[in-house]
Amino acid sequence: MRHLSSSELEARVIDISNLLMILAPNGKVSVVTGKNFNEDMWVKYTHALAEMERRYGSFPNGFTNGFFKKAELVTPTFPTPPRSKSAIDAVGGVVAGRLYKFSKRKYIEELFNNGSLRVAPASYYNDPSLNSAIRDDELVFNGAVSVGLKSHVKLGAPIDSFGRLEYSVKARTNYYVSCFASNYTYREFDDFCADACLVIKEPRTFIKRIMKAGAEILSGYNGFSGAVKYLDPVVCDFTKINPNFSKHFKYAYQNEYRVVWAPDEPRMLLDPVFLEMGSLSDIAEVITI
Repeated sequence: MRHLSSSELEARVIDISNLLMILAPNGKVSVVTGKNFNEDMWVKYTHALAEMERRYGSFPNGFTNGFFKKAELVTPTFPTPPRSKSAIDAVGGVVAGRLYKFSKRKYIEELFNNGSLRVAPASYYNDPSLNSAIRDDELVFNGAVSVGLKSHVKLGAPIDSFGRLEYSVKARTNYYVSCFASNYTYREFDDFCADACLVIKEPRTFIKRIMKAGAEILSGYNGFSGAVKYLDPVVCDFTKINPNFSKHFKYAYQNEYRVVWAPDEPRMLLDPVFLEMGSLSDIAEVITI
């Protein structure tokens, strides 16, 4: 991380902290322990602090006074358990393999009753008016890595040199995307400004229906679905990034599963579309807070 600026190191500490902190069932802010202990993120956290210490001395030297106020950590509810826990407990708790869609109640009810779903282009999410959990440039993945370069002196003897390489991987076209969560924690309602969630109990059936609905109105588009890969821009192999299914690791707490429709020919200007799948009452339930 020697190639990162101090402000980039501060942002990295904030991003990692946001991933490590969870909302516990009792409403307290906690961290994951046991078999799901996020060792990789704790290592990254330690490396970031060590790099700052190498430059400026022991913590908090080097950090801007009050920088951590920018962190958007989970909101504690203690001594009251989070309402999101009561909501999911009402339908049997969190069950592995399900999908979840968080939104306003009126939109979730329309989706549940009629299968009506508004699907926006990826470019829509790069909007400053959206909150930080939703806002992202879905068409570009940016990062910077430190690389070892070989240069030659006049006599031809190689010497080692090192440098910062900034990269930007761009999607070849704008595309339609519909996002879901493959896990349920207790923070998503706050993160997505939602008061309702569609609990999709049969994801395979649901994906078939949404793909069929998309194919009916999106002629000349190819549909795909899959889990998002969360990448560390400092250490990932940027030559293998698929921007349609890749996001900065700071969003990893969202556990996103997405459905994408990409046009055969590149198109940048796309308008939202509305899919109609019919009632989802046979494969889903609605919970509210």
